[in-house]
Amino acid sequence: LCDAVPEFPTQSALSLMRKELDGKDPLEVFSYLDQNSKPIAAASLGQVYKCQMDGRDVAVKVQRPDIVTAVSLDLTLLRLWAHFVQNVKKYLAPRQRPYDVALIDAFTKGAWSELDYCAEANNQNIMRKALLQAPSRTLRSHVSIPTVRHATRKLLVTDWVHGDQLC
Repeated sequence: LCDAVPEFPTQSALSLMRKELDGKDPLEVFSYLDQNSKPIAAASLGQVYKCQMDGRDVAVKVQRPDIVTAVSLDLTLLRLWAHFVQNVKKYLAPRQRPYDVALIDAFTKGAWSELDYCAEANNQNIMRKALLQAPSRTLRSHVSIPTVRHATRKLLVTDWVHGDQLC
């Protein structure tokens, strides 16, 4: 996440957090979070708040409201366009193997995985375990993969990693 995208209202983020926390009040689950909190980063799919949970610093990544609808529409339109282009190519380049729709379908699969924070948490846990078994002590001591504390499709809570912002 980089901070080049406008943030969405914290009240909307809190509402989504409450749903993803099975009705628990996020203001009670996370310390240093309130209606006036500003996200530390915002991106096209979500934004991140720095809070505390059970006395430890955590990153709370919350998905933008209605992003699934917006992405669904974009991907549907993109696939329709690819289908049109592929059909035109049948006449303009009949020997060319059609690939446009298949390419968009592959892109769509990746886009959907970006919208599932449970999948992100699973990948993070797999990488964390692999890193712990890495033969290189230097690698293990210089690469940090934060522990996942809570994950749903639209909410991801991980330990906070202290360091310089990369972007």
